[in-house]
Amino acid sequence: MAAVWLLICVPVVIMWYVFIVQVLLGTPVGTSPAPSFVTAALWLVFGVGLPFSAYATKLITYVITGEVRVRFFPWYSRKVPLNDIAMSEVRRYRPLAEYGGWGIRWGLHMKQAYIMSGDMGVELELSDGERLLVGSKRPDELANAITTAKSRH
Repeated sequence: MAAVWLLICVPVVIMWYVFIVQVLLGTPVGTSPAPSFVTAALWLVFGVGLPFSAYATKLITYVITGEVRVRFFPWYSRKVPLNDIAMSEVRRYRPLAEYGGWGIRWGLHMKQAYIMSGDMGVELELSDGERLLVGSKRPDELANAITTAKSRH
């Protein structure tokens, strides 16, 4: 997770620097500086919006009657019917090597992942062959909840 925050902090620090120097202090930055209103708009998006959205994003997984809901709040939600789950297993994964990073990731061979942090999760194999990895801080609990829900369904 530290690598993700490092990737976020670099543009944030740059935008704050440019905003303070150019907009607040009135000294143009670079050889061909953008107008101050453009700099202020970029600062709002990358200097304020980017860190706020990264902080507010959460991965929430529910196992309820008939389905598993994976919510990458506030951006995306997916419902997986229990009938579509052919297999589920707890496993260790490598976010960068296997999926290219964190977030909602699509891989080769019908693989998809929802990853916030860590290296543990539950991989679901769906009846159509798709594999769905859900990162979790409590993967054993999630796998047990899925198994219990499937046996009751």
